[in-house]
Amino acid sequence: MSNIKEIIEASLLEIKDKFKDIDLEIGLQIELIIKLRKKLEKDGYKIIPEKSLAKKDIKREIDIAIEKESTKEKYAIELKMPPNKAMPKRMSQAIVDIKFLEKLVEAHGFNGGFFIMLTNNHCFWEGNETDGIYKYFRKKEALSGHINFPTFFNEIKEECHITGSYQLSWEKVSEDSEYRYLFVEV
Repeated sequence: MSNIKEIIEASLLEIKDKFKDIDLEIGLQIELIIKLRKKLEKDGYKIIPEKSLAKKDIKREIDIAIEKESTKEKYAIELKMPPNKAMPKRMSQAIVDIKFLEKLVEAHGFNGGFFIMLTNNHCFWEGNETDGIYKYFRKKEALSGHINFPTFFNEIKEECHITGSYQLSWEKVSEDSEYRYLFVEV
Protein backbone atom coordinates (compact mmCIF):
# COMPACT_ATOMS: atom_id res chain seq x y z
CA MET A 1 0.00 0.00 0.00
CA SER A 2 2.87 2.39 0.66
CA ASN A 3 3.50 2.67 -3.09
CA ILE A 4 -0.08 3.90 -3.62
CA LYS A 5 0.38 6.32 -0.73
CA GLU A 6 3.57 7.71 -2.26
CA ILE A 7 1.92 8.05 -5.68
CA ILE A 8 -1.07 9.93 -4.22
CA GLU A 9 1.07 12.33 -2.19
CA ALA A 10 3.48 12.93 -5.09
CA SER A 11 0.51 13.60 -7.40
CA LEU A 12 -0.88 16.14 -4.94
CA LEU A 13 2.43 17.99 -4.81
CA GLU A 14 2.80 17.92 -8.59
CA ILE A 15 -0.35 20.04 -8.96
CA LYS A 16 0.71 22.59 -6.32
CA ASP A 17 1.07 25.38 -8.90
CA LYS A 18 -2.66 25.08 -9.63
CA PHE A 19 -3.80 25.48 -5.99
CA LYS A 20 -4.08 29.26 -6.20
CA ASP A 21 -6.51 28.87 -9.14
CA ILE A 22 -8.67 26.23 -7.45
CA ASP A 23 -11.54 27.64 -5.41
CA LEU A 24 -13.52 24.51 -4.70
CA GLU A 25 -12.85 20.94 -3.65
CA ILE A 26 -14.12 19.69 -7.02
CA GLY A 27 -11.21 21.46 -8.73
CA LEU A 28 -8.73 19.68 -6.49
CA GLN A 29 -10.53 16.40 -7.15
CA ILE A 30 -10.34 16.84 -10.93
CA GLU A 31 -6.65 17.79 -10.95
CA LEU A 32 -5.74 14.89 -8.67
CA ILE A 33 -7.74 12.42 -10.78
CA ILE A 34 -5.92 13.54 -13.94
CA LYS A 35 -2.52 12.95 -12.30
CA LEU A 36 -3.52 9.61 -10.78
CA ARG A 37 -4.88 8.33 -14.08
CA LYS A 38 -1.61 9.17 -15.84
CA LYS A 39 0.37 7.29 -13.21
CA LEU A 40 -1.84 4.32 -12.37
CA GLU A 41 -3.98 3.34 -15.37
CA LYS A 42 -0.99 1.84 -17.19
CA ASP A 43 -0.71 -0.63 -14.27
CA GLY A 44 -4.35 -1.71 -14.53
CA TYR A 45 -5.89 0.62 -11.93
CA LYS A 46 -9.17 2.44 -12.49
CA ILE A 47 -9.61 5.90 -10.98
CA ILE A 48 -13.29 6.52 -10.20
CA PRO A 49 -14.64 9.89 -9.08
CA GLU A 50 -17.64 9.98 -6.74
CA LYS A 51 -17.88 6.18 -6.48
CA SER A 52 -21.27 5.21 -5.08
CA LEU A 53 -21.58 2.72 -2.27
CA ALA A 54 -24.19 -0.03 -2.47
CA LYS A 55 -25.18 0.76 1.12
CA LYS A 56 -24.81 4.12 2.81
CA ASP A 57 -22.15 4.06 5.52
CA ILE A 58 -21.82 7.57 6.95
CA LYS A 59 -21.62 8.86 3.36
CA ARG A 60 -23.09 7.68 0.07
CA GLU A 61 -20.00 8.01 -2.10
CA ILE A 62 -16.23 8.13 -2.09
CA ASP A 63 -14.53 11.25 -3.49
CA ILE A 64 -11.98 9.17 -5.43
CA ALA A 65 -11.76 5.38 -5.58
CA ILE A 66 -8.75 3.50 -6.92
CA GLU A 67 -9.42 -0.09 -7.96
CA LYS A 68 -7.47 -2.87 -9.63
CA GLU A 69 -9.73 -5.70 -10.69
CA SER A 70 -6.97 -8.28 -11.27
CA THR A 71 -5.76 -8.08 -7.66
CA LYS A 72 -9.05 -6.95 -6.05
CA GLU A 73 -7.23 -3.93 -4.56
CA LYS A 74 -9.43 -1.00 -3.52
CA TYR A 75 -8.39 2.34 -2.03
CA ALA A 76 -10.46 5.39 -1.14
CA ILE A 77 -9.49 9.06 -1.04
CA GLU A 78 -11.53 11.68 0.79
CA LEU A 79 -10.75 15.34 0.12
CA LYS A 80 -11.37 18.58 1.97
CA MET A 81 -10.45 22.01 0.66
CA PRO A 82 -12.12 24.29 3.18
CA PRO A 83 -12.80 27.95 2.54
CA ASN A 84 -11.54 30.62 4.89
CA LYS A 85 -14.50 30.26 7.25
CA ALA A 86 -16.26 27.67 9.39
CA MET A 87 -13.14 26.08 10.83
CA PRO A 88 -14.73 24.02 13.59
CA LYS A 89 -17.33 22.73 11.12
CA ARG A 90 -14.68 21.79 8.54
CA MET A 91 -12.53 20.19 11.25
CA SER A 92 -15.54 18.15 12.35
CA GLN A 93 -16.23 17.10 8.76
CA ALA A 94 -12.59 16.05 8.40
CA ILE A 95 -12.92 13.74 11.41
CA VAL A 96 -16.14 12.27 9.99
CA ASP A 97 -14.27 11.61 6.72
CA ILE A 98 -11.50 9.78 8.59
CA LYS A 99 -14.12 7.66 10.39
CA PHE A 100 -15.76 6.97 7.02
CA LEU A 101 -12.42 5.73 5.66
CA GLU A 102 -12.00 3.49 8.72
CA LYS A 103 -15.42 1.94 8.00
CA LEU A 104 -14.50 1.36 4.36
CA VAL A 105 -11.39 -0.54 5.44
CA GLU A 106 -13.05 -2.38 8.34
CA ALA A 107 -16.35 -3.36 6.71
CA HIS A 108 -16.19 -2.84 2.95
CA GLY A 109 -13.00 -4.64 1.93
CA PHE A 110 -10.88 -1.61 1.12
CA ASN A 111 -7.12 -2.09 1.38
CA GLY A 112 -6.62 1.45 2.62
CA GLY A 113 -7.93 4.96 2.74
CA PHE A 114 -6.36 8.39 2.46
CA PHE A 115 -7.64 11.69 3.78
CA ILE A 116 -6.28 14.91 2.29
CA MET A 117 -7.13 18.38 3.57
CA LEU A 118 -5.64 21.34 1.71
CA THR A 119 -5.94 24.97 2.76
CA ASN A 120 -4.11 28.29 2.86
CA ASN A 121 -6.00 29.36 6.00
CA HIS A 122 -3.43 29.39 8.82
CA CYS A 123 -6.22 29.31 11.42
CA PHE A 124 -6.53 25.57 10.83
CA TRP A 125 -3.06 24.90 12.26
CA GLU A 126 -2.53 27.88 14.58
CA GLY A 127 -4.64 29.97 16.91
CA ASN A 128 -5.47 30.60 20.55
CA GLU A 129 -8.00 27.79 20.94
CA THR A 130 -6.28 24.47 21.56
CA ASP A 131 -8.96 22.42 23.30
CA GLY A 132 -12.02 20.59 22.02
CA ILE A 133 -11.80 19.81 18.34
CA TYR A 134 -8.91 22.24 17.85
CA LYS A 135 -6.50 20.05 19.83
CA TYR A 136 -6.24 17.53 16.99
CA PHE A 137 -5.44 20.18 14.40
CA ARG A 138 -3.35 22.65 16.44
CA LYS A 139 -1.78 20.89 19.42
CA LYS A 140 -0.71 17.76 17.63
CA GLU A 141 -2.76 15.53 19.97
CA ALA A 142 -3.45 12.22 18.26
CA LEU A 143 -6.94 11.80 16.84
CA SER A 144 -8.27 8.67 18.51
CA GLY A 145 -11.15 7.37 20.60
CA HIS A 146 -14.46 9.12 21.27
CA ILE A 147 -14.73 12.52 19.59
CA ASN A 148 -16.91 15.28 20.99
CA PHE A 149 -18.03 17.61 18.23
CA PRO A 150 -18.98 21.25 18.82
CA THR A 151 -22.63 21.52 19.84
CA PHE A 152 -23.64 23.16 16.56
CA PHE A 153 -22.31 20.25 14.50
CA ASN A 154 -25.26 17.97 13.87
CA GLU A 155 -24.33 16.37 10.53
CA ILE A 156 -23.68 13.06 12.28
CA LYS A 157 -26.23 11.77 14.73
CA GLU A 158 -24.35 8.78 16.11
CA GLU A 159 -21.26 8.83 18.29
CA CYS A 160 -18.00 9.12 16.48
CA HIS A 161 -15.37 6.75 17.73
CA ILE A 162 -12.05 6.69 15.89
CA THR A 163 -10.58 3.20 16.23
CA GLY A 164 -7.10 4.06 14.94
CA SER A 165 -4.72 6.76 16.09
CA TYR A 166 -3.81 9.52 13.66
CA GLN A 167 -1.37 12.36 14.06
CA LEU A 168 -2.74 15.32 12.10
CA SER A 169 0.43 16.99 10.97
CA TRP A 170 0.27 19.98 8.64
CA GLU A 171 2.91 19.91 5.90
CA LYS A 172 3.95 22.84 3.75
CA VAL A 173 3.24 22.33 0.08
CA SER A 174 6.54 24.13 -0.64
CA GLU A 175 8.67 26.82 0.96
CA ASP A 176 7.17 29.54 -1.24
CA SER A 177 3.53 28.45 -0.92
CA GLU A 178 0.98 29.60 1.64
CA TYR A 179 -0.82 26.25 1.34
CA ARG A 180 -0.48 23.39 3.80
CA TYR A 181 -1.99 19.94 3.72
CA LEU A 182 -2.87 17.04 5.99
CA PHE A 183 -2.29 13.58 4.60
CA VAL A 184 -3.70 10.80 6.74
CA GLU A 185 -3.40 7.12 5.88
CA VAL A 186 -6.10 4.82 7.27
